[in-house]
Amino acid sequence: MNIHQLSVTYSPTEDRLLLRINTTTQEEIQVWLTRRMTMNLMPHLPKIAAEQLALSAPVQTPLLTEQDKQVFADFKQHEHIRQADFSQPYQESEKKLLEQALVLTDLQMKPQADGMTLLVLQDRKTQGSEVRSLELRLKPHLIHGLLHLIQEVWPKTGWADLASAPSNAHPALPSAPVPGSFLN
Repeated sequence: MNIHQLSVTYSPTEDRLLLRINTTTQEEIQVWLTRRMTMNLMPHLPKIAAEQLALSAPVQTPLLTEQDKQVFADFKQHEHIRQADFSQPYQESEKKLLEQALVLTDLQMKPQADGMTLLVLQDRKTQGSEVRSLELRLKPHLIHGLLHLIQEVWPKTGWADLASAPSNAHPALPSAPVPGSFLN
């Protein structure tokens, strides 16, 4: 699945963020992000972006310290955001890949050697014992775009300041020790 567009909106009725993912084949996936999951996710997005970029940095530019990685990531984030086309409205799609939106309860993020990030989204609150799951491989510009979209909608939520989001929200899941994993 190739991602064409991302959209993040706030629903005051649900008091959640709605992440909509539109593919190049005009299919849509919807994921509800609760306040708690969003607060847990936010500290990890910049770290994952920095790790992705450190992997893609030229060999002549060793990024030894966390501060070096962060400076490089900040620079690249501004570059990705400047190149992104936020002027195009989100293209609604009638073709939904999932009958109902996922309500995110589990999330795992893992940088891949090829510079992509594996994002595993799970909804464990469905009826019965079924766990709905979605795996996405995100390019660095999509991680930066997602971070930017959440930051843009954040003031509308009335939630705590993003700076107050815990920096180590949850440890890795015992069954899957992946950095950046956490549960709702």
